[in-house]
Amino acid sequence: MDTTLSILWWILSMLWSFVWLLIGGWVSTALQIIVVVLAYYAYRYGWRRAPYEAWRGVRAIARWGWAWLRGVEAMAGADTGAHVREVEVIREIRVKEFGDVNLSSLMNVTMLAGLLLLAVSG
Repeated sequence: MDTTLSILWWILSMLWSFVWLLIGGWVSTALQIIVVVLAYYAYRYGWRRAPYEAWRGVRAIARWGWAWLRGVEAMAGADTGAHVREVEVIREIRVKEFGDVNLSSLMNVTMLAGLLLLAVSG
């Protein structure tokens, strides 16, 4: 009986240690994020106005998150009393012409050409 209780106690203490490790990591991460956000707002608005502006940002994000959790449209979740109006969006579709190359492709080709030159010269 004593052995069974000690094994059960050991298992529970290991589970509690694991849970505490996870909670401690989350708390530490949350505090680091809060410090970085406050430092950003202090740099942008000054140390006197920073807490107010940070609180406004947190409230806006919290409203958006709560509306998202409830499954409500983002504009309908705002409690500003503003009405949503419908706007027709017309998009122009641009088809790439022959010779249109983006910067990433040019850099890839340049790297491959450089590797080819290294292989040929070496």
